[in-house]
Amino acid sequence: MKRLFILFTLYLSTLADTAYTLDSIIQNEHGWTGKLLLQQGNNEYGTDVKQLQLDIFQEADDRVRFLITDPAVNRWRVPSFTITPHNGQYAKKPQYTVKWTKSPFSIRIIRNTGEVLFDSNVPGAPLTFQDQFLQISTRLAPSSTIYGLGERISNMKLNYNTHAIWTEDIGTPEDKNLYGYHPFYMEVRNGKSHGVLLHSSNGMDVVYSNATGYDTLTYKVIGGVLDFYIFTGQNPEQVVMQYTGLVGRPYLMPYWSLGFHQCRWGYHNISEVKEVVQEYKKFDIPLETMWTDIDYMDRYLDFTFDPVRFPPQR
Repeated sequence: MKRLFILFTLYLSTLADTAYTLDSIIQNEHGWTGKLLLQQGNNEYGTDVKQLQLDIFQEADDRVRFLITDPAVNRWRVPSFTITPHNGQYAKKPQYTVKWTKSPFSIRIIRNTGEVLFDSNVPGAPLTFQDQFLQISTRLAPSSTIYGLGERISNMKLNYNTHAIWTEDIGTPEDKNLYGYHPFYMEVRNGKSHGVLLHSSNGMDVVYSNATGYDTLTYKVIGGVLDFYIFTGQNPEQVVMQYTGLVGRPYLMPYWSLGFHQCRWGYHNISEVKEVVQEYKKFDIPLETMWTDIDYMDRYLDFTFDPVRFPPQR
């Protein structure tokens, strides 16, 4: 799988330009709805979708969302229960302006103080919407610093690189994919911050580059839709509050979780687990919780117990 994904990434570098034109756009109660028409395609990874729908939602004064979908096909989307439901009240005094270019289509989100927070006008990395490949880019400021796009063990500040988001159940190697999946980044520039979330669970590469002479991020996604949320900030604390206001606040830790815990992979049966617990008692070492890994499962199936090695206890 890793090798296929790497080869797939290399092939994407040869993708020819595609282009969409904003054919029409109307204002409504939530923002705008528009129609994008394909002007040039290549059908490299499935057929280029000829008509797309653009929806722009001014969801709050400090948050704007734009969504690009195929109106003719019900493509996979992250279930709505994963984010806080919108309250039906849209921005009254938005801290941003939304602008677009009709041909080739691009979209810009601009903070009212003048900073461009998202700009998809990136030559060489155009909007692409095919059966198995979606692409969109954003131009970054020269003085920007990027954080996020986890989960991985690396420096907090991201370096120019291709950051794969493709969850894997592996140990803790540096600069490799881990268990979590967070296509969110925070950009810090000139003392101000904003955040961008791509609400997608599809595998993707996010290419952070300076190949064009200015910093860019290019999303290369293998399915779904393009569903972006932009948080205006303006400092890191505000960005985090705005982001967690959408995806959910962190839960407070329960009191019992603050004690001493032991967890490891590799227990062969329940007897070994009991023996470890007894040894803690023998040496009077406080133990709040004893955890096992996937060893207890029946053929590693979720919500099961191995009936022989980890039978029900009475």
